[in-house]
Amino acid sequence: MMTAAETSRQYYRVAGRDISFFRFILEGYDGLAVLTTLDAQSGQVVLTVAPGCERDVAGIISGLKDEIMIEPVPAPGKDSDLTDDDALLLY
Repeated sequence: MMTAAETSRQYYRVAGRDISFFRFILEGYDGLAVLTTLDAQSGQVVLTVAPGCERDVAGIISGLKDEIMIEPVPAPGKDSDLTDDDALLLY
């Protein structure tokens, strides 16, 4: 079983109406990532990504950008700019 220390977290903002769609798409890739809604009103979600699956998730997000508004955001409590991992997901 995977532990939390082995997973990575990626934070995004999506349109509130698209959160369920985004979750549904990710669930189709069993074991890849889990979407948790942090704030439905503002569309803030976090993806808990399985180890080694970051590129696959980046590919899914890249494909979804034509369908829904999705943008990486800093982790809650971070005042700094996006990390290098976040920048990878923009491609």
